[in-house]
Amino acid sequence: MACPERLPPVTFRPTRGQHREMLFAGIYLVTSGVGIVVFAGRAGKGAVALIIAGVGLAALGIWLLADRRVHTTIDAEGVRTSSVFGRRSCRWSEVTDVDLDIDATDGDPMAWSIMIHRRGGRSFTLPAPTDSTRKDRHDNPDFTDQLATIESYWRASTRPPQSHLP
Repeated sequence: MACPERLPPVTFRPTRGQHREMLFAGIYLVTSGVGIVVFAGRAGKGAVALIIAGVGLAALGIWLLADRRVHTTIDAEGVRTSSVFGRRSCRWSEVTDVDLDIDATDGDPMAWSIMIHRRGGRSFTLPAPTDSTRKDRHDNPDFTDQLATIESYWRASTRPPQSHLP
């Protein structure tokens, strides 16, 4: 294990496939939402409900487009995240556990994320890296290695310094 001072910063972002899926879904939802709002103007009765639905779809699409910029950075000091919901950070000394969070429903997709449990604070899920499977295809084949990297940084940074004296 490397010494904490030799742990370079590592940044995790959504994979290219995850970016593409969020981009297409975001564009589709924004376009559909705007189309519904335009159509609602000609609908007459029920236009208010259609406008609300269209604005909701467009807002969800904008959220997906903005969510493509999520990332997690780890270094010898701790972990920092950035997502649509804001930024989070904590020092490794505050972390009590790095846990795999599995969202398993009765069918596809199955999703994995990483949960950081903190001493004296709320736990939080890292926005990246994540993984999911659809029809036995992983959208992040490096997820296991990325989880191992995060765990190794946590362990290396919280281990007491070893004496090199005989």
